[in-house]
Amino acid sequence: MDDVKLGQTQQGSYIVNIYYPIEQTPINEDLTQTSFSECVSQNISSGLNALSAYLNQGDNAPRDIGDFIQKGISTNLCESLIRLSGKNQHRDLEITIYNDALDDKQIFTLAHSNIDKIKSISTQLQKKSTSSPIMKS
Repeated sequence: MDDVKLGQTQQGSYIVNIYYPIEQTPINEDLTQTSFSECVSQNISSGLNALSAYLNQGDNAPRDIGDFIQKGISTNLCESLIRLSGKNQHRDLEITIYNDALDDKQIFTLAHSNIDKIKSISTQLQKKSTSSPIMKS
């Protein structure tokens, strides 16, 4: 986290650029190993993809709480999106995830009209996490 940097916002927007290094795997190491930063990006991307599919009623949309969790939708993700939509949840959101290694970007848009659905998902996830039994060893 010491290497994460916030960039300047872009004029006329609420865009905040976040820069972080992607670790380079030494040649003699396992090339299938994924860096922590790549895992974080993939998890956020997976969660946003699943949330978009759910909100747009896509074919592969999550159908229940187990699906939400498995596809990367978390309480933290939902609550972050709710907060980003503003105090009165009146802002539409656009989230862009860049993958410099693949020279690729994914753009996720979220209409403020979907915030109530996201609040509902967040509430369900919170209930699930508080009702789950604690494993003891």
